[in-house]
Amino acid sequence: MSEDLRRGIRECMTVAFSISSDQLSEKADVENVQQWDSLGHLALFEELNAKYPGKLEFAKFRMLLSEDDILQALS
Repeated sequence: MSEDLRRGIRECMTVAFSISSDQLSEKADVENVQQWDSLGHLALFEELNAKYPGKLEFAKFRMLLSEDDILQALS
């Protein structure tokens, strides 16, 4: 399940950040994804919310700054 979830998160990241999956590091976060700025964060929230409706609240999501943080929040 967690690998499917991780794959889904990474798919959302590629769409939100307009990048290919090979541009994501093994542990993507705001420090190593150039496109993960404030607008990218909003786009990622929208993508994740569309894929996993009702699973994330924006007030909490804004504190999630890595792929692992998001994985934990959705698990």
